[in-house]
Amino acid sequence: MAVALWAWHTPRPRGMSLQGISKVGHPSFLSSDGRYLGVISGVPGNLQDISLWDIDTGLEYFHWKDPKAWQADFSPDASRVLVIDDKQVRVCNTATSEVQVLPAPDFIPFRAGEMWSFSRSGQTLAVGGRCVSQDAYQVRIWDLNLMEEVARVPRHPKPQPVQGRVLGGHQSLVGGRSDMMSIAPDGSGLVLVDSAWNVRFFDWAAVKTDLEMETFIGPDFRLHDLAFSSDGQRCAMAYPEWTAGNQILVADIAGAKAQRAWNVSGDVGAITFSPDGKLLTAGCHDSNLRLRTLAGRISAKFADRFLARDERVRVLDAQTGRCLASLPALSPLAFRPDGKTLVTYSYAKDVVLLWDMPPHSGVWLDVLLLGLAVVVTGIWWRRRRRA
Repeated sequence: MAVALWAWHTPRPRGMSLQGISKVGHPSFLSSDGRYLGVISGVPGNLQDISLWDIDTGLEYFHWKDPKAWQADFSPDASRVLVIDDKQVRVCNTATSEVQVLPAPDFIPFRAGEMWSFSRSGQTLAVGGRCVSQDAYQVRIWDLNLMEEVARVPRHPKPQPVQGRVLGGHQSLVGGRSDMMSIAPDGSGLVLVDSAWNVRFFDWAAVKTDLEMETFIGPDFRLHDLAFSSDGQRCAMAYPEWTAGNQILVADIAGAKAQRAWNVSGDVGAITFSPDGKLLTAGCHDSNLRLRTLAGRISAKFADRFLARDERVRVLDAQTGRCLASLPALSPLAFRPDGKTLVTYSYAKDVVLLWDMPPHSGVWLDVLLLGLAVVVTGIWWRRRRRA
C-alpha cells in the first residue's frame, strides 16, 4: 500500500519526444540547453554515424560519418563535434559541417577513457595525451575560434583504465576516475583529477605556459563525477560509497575549499546543476554496493533478487542537500535555460522525457490521502459496529 501511495505522487513527465531513437544508434549526449540529443552508432575505431536530433521538432539536425574515429563527443552547446583517432584531433562545426584538424604537433591523444572537455560555449577544448618528443603526459588546451593552443597542463603518469559499470545508462566508474576533467563555464580554467586522485584547478588566464596546478581537494577521495554551476563559482563532486559514504561535496572555486557536503542515499553517479544553481541532480544506486558484491560472489541470482539496485535520479536542493524528488533512472539529462524543465533520456523506455522543475511536492497529496484513509476507516468501523 505504501509503495502504491508513493507511486501516485511521484513526479511524472510533462511530455516526450524521439520515441525509439536507439534504432539510429546509442543516445549519449544532451546539449546544455536541453534542445539536442546526440546519437553515435558503431564501436570505437569504427563509429560510422554521428548525429544530432532536435528534441522539439523530432528531426535530425546534423549527420556525419567518420569510420576511422576512436572516440567522439559533442560540445555542451552542440555547436561542435570532437573526433579522436590514433593520430589526430578533429573538430566539426555542426552548423556548416566544416572539419578542422587541431594544430597538435608531436602529440598523440589518449584513445581510452574520456580525457577531453569543452567549455560551455564550445570555444575552448582540452584534450589529454602524450607528448612524443618529451615522453610526457599532458593536457593541451586550444582556442577553437583561433585554432591556437593556449596552454599545456603537465600530467604524469598516464591514467590507468578502471573497470566501468552502467548507472541508468550513464557510464560511471567503480572506484573513481583518474581520467576526469572539466573546463570552467567561462573557459578560464580547468578542474583535473590527476593520477594521484588529487582534484586540482588550473587557471591559464594569466600565464600561457606549463604550470603546476593548485591542489583543490586532497587525494583521499576518488571521484565519480563533477559539475560546474552556471556561473562557474561552484563545483559539485560526487564520491562513491566505499571512499566517502555516497557523498556530494560542493566546493568554492575562488577559495579552493569545500563549502558544504552531504550524504546521499545510494551510490552517487552523474551530477548536474540547474541554470540558477538552486537545484542539483544526482544519479544514485539505492542498494548497498559492498553487500551486493559479496552476495554476488555466492549467487548472482540471489543478489539480483534480494539486493536489486534501484537506480534513481534525485533532484536535490543545492544549498541544503534535501531531496525534492526521485525520478526513474535517466541519463543523459540537461536543464532548459529557464530552469523550469529538465530534459532526460530514458534507456528503459527509449524516449526523451520532459519534466517540470522544481518538482511539485507530494506533501499535500500525502495529507489528502491520509485524511481519506481516516474517513474510510471511520465509516468501516461504524458499519461494523452496527452489524
